[in-house]
Amino acid sequence: MDVVISNENLTCFTDGCERMSKLRSALNKTAKSSVSAITFDILRAQMDPKSREEKKMLHSIHSQLLENVLALVKDEIVLLLHEENVEQKLSKLDDACKLSLAESTEVIWRPNGSPMDDVAAHLLPGISVTHQRLKVLLDDTEFETDRMMRAVLERRRFIENVKTTLEENTMRLLKATEESTVASD
Repeated sequence: MDVVISNENLTCFTDGCERMSKLRSALNKTAKSSVSAITFDILRAQMDPKSREEKKMLHSIHSQLLENVLALVKDEIVLLLHEENVEQKLSKLDDACKLSLAESTEVIWRPNGSPMDDVAAHLLPGISVTHQRLKVLLDDTEFETDRMMRAVLERRRFIENVKTTLEENTMRLLKATEESTVASD
């Protein structure tokens, strides 16, 4: 007997629904193997029919049992898919996978088994970006420091020139004052 999990009351939200069809196929296989495990020999060993009538009744019971089990398994699977909203979730997963494959051009980090290599591979891109930003900041700071150092040196030279000029002017003024005091005496 074949178990077919129908599409009734289920709608496909995307064109593909690859995961849902794979799930249905896997559930069909599981149900078939589960039901096929209930063989007539198992019942015959348990019931031990003595006459032909008992064997016929046992065959009838076996076929009814298979039908009932198939119906119950099918109903349970459909109920499970419906209650858990599996099809819509798998459809959204399909969409997300398609979207991520379409947009992704960079290599995604995958662990390779060595903790040191994995941590380095995971952290290195972020550290590299931070390193570049800090390098630019350091270069800017060094440039600004050099500019300020030149400005300080220029101001020191200017102050030295002003001091020299003041000393010269003070000396001239003292000399002129002495000469004028000597001349007035």
